[in-house]
Amino acid sequence: MARSIEVSLPEDVLKTFESEDLSAKAKEALVMTLVREHRVSQGKAAELLGVSRYQLVDLMAKHHVRAFDYGGEELAHEVRAAKELAGRWKGRRKKPPRQ
Repeated sequence: MARSIEVSLPEDVLKTFESEDLSAKAKEALVMTLVREHRVSQGKAAELLGVSRYQLVDLMAKHHVRAFDYGGEELAHEVRAAKELAGRWKGRRKKPPRQ
């Protein structure tokens, strides 16, 4: 179920937005805050905003939200997992025939 929120701003502030879609801008800003605070995943954020994961990365940059926000142990775990996967693929890769 979706809920709506209402935000009140002075008229002089609203005039600065001219023809921009304030509702969409507010939603984008809120969703970026939720991502920054780890309240929603990047996948959920993309879904909420109706954009691709690639477009989401651009929006995250625009809002100064880190796409990769790992703590020390979390990052170490990801590096170990990547090295393990790389090791598995290394053995599977076929060498091209010599010419």
